Amino acid sequence: MVKIHDDILVKIAEYICSDTNYPFPYRTGRELSLFFGSVGLPYSHDGSTRKWWTLEVLKKINTYSEGGLPSRELTRVIEYLVSPHNSDSQEQQSEQIILINHLIKQFNLELAYVNPKNKVMLFYNNRDTRKLECYEESITVIADNIRRIRYVNKAVRETALGNEMEIDSILMKQSEENIQLLSKIDGKFNDFSQKTDFKLNSIKGDTEQMIKDISQLEEIFDRIDDLESFLIKNLGSDLRKIKYAWDKYKEGQITKKELAKECIKAFGMQMIKKIWKSI
Repeated sequence: MVKIHDDILVKIAEYICSDTNYPFPYRTGRELSLFFGSVGLPYSHDGSTRKWWTLEVLKKINTYSEGGLPSRELTRVIEYLVSPHNSDSQEQQSEQIILINHLIKQFNLELAYVNPKNKVMLFYNNRDTRKLECYEESITVIADNIRRIRYVNKAVRETALGNEMEIDSILMKQSEENIQLLSKIDGKFNDFSQKTDFKLNSIKGDTEQMIKDISQLEEIFDRIDDLESFLIKNLGSDLRKIKYAWDKYKEGQITKKELAKECIKAFGMQMIKKIWKSI
């Protein structure tokens, strides 16, 4: 259950009113009424101090909500605050997003672009942070070990090949054939470690993107009242590709997050882009 702290609401109220006019536009009392009306909230400014009036409105709509996002009303307000309608350029919009994200990151919330038209949506970053940290730590350890082994092999080879006086002391009774073999092994190991470094980085990047895609699709599903009708409308006959997962979801055997994962596996980024266009 999520409810934004009052001290964060104070800052959001300041951004909505804005006395500096940048990166958020200044709003008069009448414009504040229009702002909330634009997201379906019938609040009219009563002539009192703009900041404190706005804060009271935010407190009213800041109710506890299930899942990771704030209440639907507060979510709409935050998203509209950084919409293209409220900035003169993408640069200004980006600055607005950075400021808001700095406020809400403690709740694992993040504003992010969802299409080329600068549409922005609020997402709950529900990655298991500890697991990701352990994963990154493991990758670092593996990479360090590979570098150490590579260094030892290189040192031995260079010493053996570059200093004939030390061949006997270092390699004892090893023949020239063994020295050449050591050189080949070192070369093969260099190739292997380079490929391994690349694959590890690639796997890590793909994993992080997959987690982000699943999180975003799950949040989109949370906003849809009749999910089955929505999927039928947007996927048509392609819905059969996830029929097994959908049946399990309807029976309560898998979560919405697991359903989102199956959708990503079946449709990839096409699925997300298709759903974004229909919202």
